[in-house]
Amino acid sequence: MAFIFGYGSIINRHTRTNDSSGDFPARLSGYARGWNALLTSEKLTALGVVNRAGADCNGVIVPVSSALLNELDIREQSVGYERKKIFWENIKVLSDTKLPTTEEIFVYTLKIPTRPTNEFPIIQTYVDAVIFGCLENGKAFAQEFIRTTEFWDGPWVDDRTNPRYPRWKPEYASHAVDSILREELGRQF
Repeated sequence: MAFIFGYGSIINRHTRTNDSSGDFPARLSGYARGWNALLTSEKLTALGVVNRAGADCNGVIVPVSSALLNELDIREQSVGYERKKIFWENIKVLSDTKLPTTEEIFVYTLKIPTRPTNEFPIIQTYVDAVIFGCLENGKAFAQEFIRTTEFWDGPWVDDRTNPRYPRWKPEYASHAVDSILREELGRQF
């Protein structure tokens, strides 16, 4: 067994693969999250992290089997991420849970970070899925997510009537998601 630190769509337990049900809210230091992963095959910008001293971002720690880790490698590497080993000293678990820090922990980082463009915008259905997952960990967790994510000012497309994010569900477009985005981002949302 190993662990991954999920900071984007993996925060939402419903957008993960089948055997990844448990997770633990946490904060990772030394990495900055942003809308900076251009997914060329899907024509959108996703979330990515880059190593940066003094930065931090919240997310979830997910236990993964070897089979699931291989599956995630295929999924994540196909769109420009690479798995990096991180150190437990850079993790703060945001609950009373004690995790086996003798196991390896990884994060998927970007090879080439790039800001959103008109051709590769942020899409609302992806935002919905991530914020919905954040809200499962509480409003403060979702607020921290929004505040510690860069490049919200990029081009943004409301695709709820014609969803482009393949793991989106209509219930993600909830009043709670819209409310916290409006509260934290104001006019940008």
